[in-house]
Amino acid sequence: MDSKALGVKLKTLRLKNGFSQDELAATAGVSLRTVQRFENSEAIPRMDTVKRIFQVFYFFKINFLR
Repeated sequence: MDSKALGVKLKTLRLKNGFSQDELAATAGVSLRTVQRFENSEAIPRMDTVKRIFQVFYFFKINFLR
């Protein structure tokens, strides 16, 4: 998957789950600028960062959307 496709998917998932960029960054333990750079395809995240971000969405889904 290229960085542009990953950025689009991340932004779509973030918006679908009602997170601001700032909220996602704080919850995932990354900087706001990191989230912005990923969504704008300015950087490709390391796998551990991807894992932390997607764990936020999984946790949110399991705990709040039941």
